[in-house]
Amino acid sequence: MSLRFASLLTVAALVCVLSLTALLPVQFAIIGAVAVAVAWVLVAHARVARRYGRVVSRMEAIKGVRTSARPLAPWVDPSERLDAATDTLVEDLEESYFRLIRTNIQLLSLKEVGRSIVVSLDRERTVQSVLQYLERGVGFREFGLFTWNADDGVFEGGVRRIVNGEWAWQTERFALAEIDGVIGRALGVKRSMLIKDATMHPLGALQGVPLCPGTSHESYVVVPLVSGTPATAECDKRGCAPGGCPASSAGTGSSWQQKFAEEPDPSFWDGGRFRCWTCSTFPLLGVVFATDNGRDTPLSKIDLIMLETLAQNLSTVLENARLYEGLQREERFREHVFRSMTNGLVSVGLDGAVQLVNHAAERLSGYAASEVRGRPSGDWLFQGRPQQDPLREALESGRVVRAADATLQTAAGKALPIRLTTSLLRDVDGNVQGALAEFADQSAIKAMEAQIRHLDKLAALGRFTSSIAHEIRNPLAGITAGVQYLRKRMDGPAQEHADFILAEADRMNRIIEDLFRAGRPLQLMLQEADVEALVERSLRALEPRFASHKVTWERQYDPDLPLVAVDADRVEQVLINLIQNAVDASPEGGVVEIEMRLGTAENPLVRSSECDSLVVGVRDHGVGIPEENRDKIFEPFFTTKASGTGLGLYVCHHIVEGHGGAIVVESASGKGTRFVVCLPLGRTWMGGPSETADLARR
Repeated sequence: MSLRFASLLTVAALVCVLSLTALLPVQFAIIGAVAVAVAWVLVAHARVARRYGRVVSRMEAIKGVRTSARPLAPWVDPSERLDAATDTLVEDLEESYFRLIRTNIQLLSLKEVGRSIVVSLDRERTVQSVLQYLERGVGFREFGLFTWNADDGVFEGGVRRIVNGEWAWQTERFALAEIDGVIGRALGVKRSMLIKDATMHPLGALQGVPLCPGTSHESYVVVPLVSGTPATAECDKRGCAPGGCPASSAGTGSSWQQKFAEEPDPSFWDGGRFRCWTCSTFPLLGVVFATDNGRDTPLSKIDLIMLETLAQNLSTVLENARLYEGLQREERFREHVFRSMTNGLVSVGLDGAVQLVNHAAERLSGYAASEVRGRPSGDWLFQGRPQQDPLREALESGRVVRAADATLQTAAGKALPIRLTTSLLRDVDGNVQGALAEFADQSAIKAMEAQIRHLDKLAALGRFTSSIAHEIRNPLAGITAGVQYLRKRMDGPAQEHADFILAEADRMNRIIEDLFRAGRPLQLMLQEADVEALVERSLRALEPRFASHKVTWERQYDPDLPLVAVDADRVEQVLINLIQNAVDASPEGGVVEIEMRLGTAENPLVRSSECDSLVVGVRDHGVGIPEENRDKIFEPFFTTKASGTGLGLYVCHHIVEGHGGAIVVESASGKGTRFVVCLPLGRTWMGGPSETADLARR
């Protein structure tokens, strides 16, 4: 209550009292009463006007508007103004309440989206979840999202905008130096921006075309997606100049956009890519923006905070996805190297149990990785005699081996010779965590070494027997001539003895002829021949022998076999010898199996889709060749027959070798024997010129 209103009320009250006590006329009492009433009205008006002023000032302060409330004139009803202000306050409160509910729902949705995308490593799925949240959860109509593609050095994504009068998602991609406007500045300085005047500060354009053309937005928010990983001393590792790196503390450049826009030094390009694209210190993972187009109110700081929260979660996902993709690439590379190794690789833990086996080890051993994982490595990988587990020895004693001879016990029960190298597996602190074995198949090398030794032995024997045969042949001719002369003068039993001597002399002469043929270079007349016809001719020549031994034969030929350049007479000699041996080794009623197919000289015993040779196999079902004799069967004079010379297989080996082929034997005691001859394909000599063994071998 003001002082003058109080004074007026006091005087009016005094006049009324004096009039009532007859000290003043009655007129003064009436005037005093009216004055009192007016004073009370004025006091009440002033009180309500002050309350109205306080309410209006508080409302304008809450709204962030400068207060403009003035004192009400006495003839203005403050109650009506106060009621109107109260109605406005209630409406604003109701709108704020519903906005708060909507914001809480959005925050809860953001929490759920953030929770789901943070644990996700699927980049595409995460981006789709964010786009759906921006449209359905928050209610943005116009927005965009771009993520960084380090391989191409561009931001890839799109914008939801009006196209032909309808909302549609349009894909876009741009390099950092190509985008201008607030988006370019926000990416350059890695800072979020809330713009309330889109006319003064355009959102951004690509090659002069706005990202959101033809729209009526007034405000928007731009939030860059930034890596949370602190910058490291990557410049020193990659050989970059720290002064030109915005991520370096010594850098003079303040903006990544400026860095990318400038012509980079040629040393900054690796294989057609700007090295900053894949640098771990490059902080930009993408950018997200939204406008108020299609909304009733401009964007506020609440929208900025909401987008920043979403961007933080999305940045975490993108960074994790980038790291995960990098790990996957490294893992795929290591796996490719591991699987592409031609040598076997086996790792064991501290307990000596197998942990890891590569494809080459599976192929060489015949075991699947699941069959040996968890088993002691010494069950199938050992070294020396007595058998020792090299990996167990490496774990227990710390001794490793380098290129040592060892044995791999295959699933088929075969002892495979290998060249073994072992090493210890250590952690970052140098503690032993296991052992590793790397081994290579030495069977081909061992076989080649054995073949070389065998050929050297045969060559030495050939030279020796050739010289001996020459020395024997001359006196043998004299003996034969003398016996023939004496036979003419004999009769009866004496002639029989002479015939026996002549037959043995002829036999010895045939042996000498064989020795001569085996001891000198083979002269071959190579012509394209049908080996199937040679087999059939050999069978016809041996029909009496099959009949006398009561043995039959079976043929198994692949269709459409090609012609092969061979010396037909020599190959027929080989076939007759092998089939004759099979007949002699077969029991009465047995069967000699003859097969003909394409195959490889590297592994002629196994049928293969690859082919470089014509393979002819002859199998019997006799008693087989004892293991101790298998390495001797191609040596001269080795035979188990009472009447054999021991030169048949030796000559066969010599002929096949002269053709550049191979002859191998597979036998098991009690199960029979199989001889396989490989004749190489691709030789095209047609009659005429003679080729020596040395030329034919090339």
